[in-house]
Formats: sequence, C-alpha cells, structure tokens
Amino acid sequence: MVGRVRLRGTRSPDDRQALLRCGSDDGIKVWLNGRLVHHFEIGRGYVAGSDEVVVRLRQGTNRVLVKVDNYTGGWGFGVAIGSAGED
Repeated sequence: MVGRVRLRGTRSPDDRQALLRCGSDDGIKVWLNGRLVHHFEIGRGYVAGSDEVVVRLRQGTNRVLVKVDNYTGGWGFGVAIGSAGED
C-alpha cells in the first residue's frame, strides 16, 4: 500500500456549516484544521462526490489535509466544499 498526502487551504467569509464532498481511489482520510473529519478505508475506483460529511468552517483560511491510500493500480481523489443543504 502506498499513501499520498495533499494540503490545501480554503477561505470562508464567516464561521459556518458546510458540506464536504469527496471521492477517492482507494481509501481516504480528510482533516480540517487539524481535526479528522472523514475516514473511509475501502478499495474502490474514483467517483467524484461519493462521500459526504457536514463540517464546520471558521472565518478566514481553513486547512484541508487529504491522505489517500493506494492498494493497486492508479490513484486519485477530489474534494469540494459547498454550502450545507446545497444540492
């Protein structure tokens, strides 16, 4: 198994609840501002937005750290943060 890690920042104009959507090939862990907010250990192909979790953003920059496990073949992931309740 090989792991890949990426760190990004996202800005929020205020403290608010948000919906984090992510997909991965294979397992995934997501931290927001140092707190583990999502963990799904699975062997699968990438499908955008296949996992969803409600998170709390703080005003200003929020750090998003993603770790993806790769069991076989290629790897990939995607993360999007939108308004909670957004379709």
